[in-house]
Amino acid sequence: MKCSPIHNPQRVCVIWFVLSLACFISAQVQPTVRKFSVYVWPAQGLIAPSGSTKAIPNLIYADDDGVHGLKVTRGQLSRTYAYRGDSPLRLRVRPVASDTQDSPASAPYATVPFRPEWDQFTVLVYPEQRGTQGVRATALDFRPDRVPVGKATFYNASTNRVRFVAGGRAHSLAPGQRLALSRSELEERRTQGLSEFRVVVGRQDRRQRWSTVYNRLHYLDSSQRCLFVIAEYGNRVQVHPIVSLPPGTK
Repeated sequence: MKCSPIHNPQRVCVIWFVLSLACFISAQVQPTVRKFSVYVWPAQGLIAPSGSTKAIPNLIYADDDGVHGLKVTRGQLSRTYAYRGDSPLRLRVRPVASDTQDSPASAPYATVPFRPEWDQFTVLVYPEQRGTQGVRATALDFRPDRVPVGKATFYNASTNRVRFVAGGRAHSLAPGQRLALSRSELEERRTQGLSEFRVVVGRQDRRQRWSTVYNRLHYLDSSQRCLFVIAEYGNRVQVHPIVSLPPGTK
């Protein structure tokens, strides 16, 4: 059996164009896959009972592929999850005080906008304001060039200038500013292969007086990334170190 020659090259061109256009459109509609993790602010009674070390129930997120569960422990950075879609991410958070007869499906979503260029970020869940049961969530740039491996990055998320001492050296950050310090800049001594350093954060009150709001020892190894978030909670300043999980952790 002989194959008949193609006598209509114009038709072939049209078919080729249609198929190419279909492939192009299909590639364009594929959702962008981003990586994100979740850190729940360890405030009293927020999301999980005070002192709880178990995974937080009823915490889910939605993307272009549907609804997915999250395994998060309060005060610890979660593992990395895949998010398929554009901004904003939709996260369902429920304070314990409201967790009575309502089903998880009836709880409202918190929308978490993030910048289009962020392919990796962390969602910080924190109280709406002191004395209320509401919660908010915000995205933090957690890309490796913004939170480098083996360094501690300090980010001032408050509305006022803050001063802090890390590794015996004083620094100052304006609102929205961040600073990454290497282990050699931080280390005061080496403990079991980890860099030990003390972080002291101060805040200025309305009378221009400075007071210490945070004073703790921290440890960092060469494979981890650490983001110190300095933020306001009501009339108080809170500092929480968000430390990446060791490589290979699932």
